[in-house]
Amino acid sequence: MSIQNIEAFYKHALRNPALVNSLMGARDMSTFQRNVVELGRNAGFDFNEDEAHEWIQQKLATQATGELTDDELETVSGGNDEQAHHRFLTWLVSIGTVQ
Repeated sequence: MSIQNIEAFYKHALRNPALVNSLMGARDMSTFQRNVVELGRNAGFDFNEDEAHEWIQQKLATQATGELTDDELETVSGGNDEQAHHRFLTWLVSIGTVQ
């Protein structure tokens, strides 16, 4: 259930540029995970740092293959969300490799 909450928060965040920008302010993965949990809770999505970490690792693995899941394709099918998705995942990969 919590992974579903993280995915729902991610979809919510992609449609909210200010939220994406605030998430992209983190300089390392640990800070990012804490920010995701806090901002997610503030937006009504319940998950913890361990669950966020698991979801992030899945996203990093997906980014490494260059393929989108069906859920990701559905999320980004509108255009601007696709750009936000790509920019966000590119950034996520960069902080994931800087630890």
